[in-house]
Amino acid sequence: MMIKLTHPIVSVTWLNDNGSCKNLIVIHATIKRAVDDENKVDQNLSIKNARFLDIKKVFSKIEAPFPNTMLNIEEFEEKARELGVNNNSAIVVYDQYGYYSTPRV
Repeated sequence: MMIKLTHPIVSVTWLNDNGSCKNLIVIHATIKRAVDDENKVDQNLSIKNARFLDIKKVFSKIEAPFPNTMLNIEEFEEKARELGVNNNSAIVVYDQYGYYSTPRV
């Protein structure tokens, strides 16, 4: 079954009910907060079948003078395709803090 998102936010119940849709891509986008002492992402908070979008090492220009500088359109499209994202994907993004890195994605 294919799905189309009609709202920008989905509930946990919705995600559970629709998790098997072919075009649903769940993206785990947690990055370390600047105020955290530990430098780790808690993988135990991953949703089943979620794909990790590494903002720091893959989806940012590493050589840029500022941290987390966005990729250009072509580079972003290439990296997103590598995660399985395409034109008909329904994308749900989350992070372990709930608000920190998801808006960037």
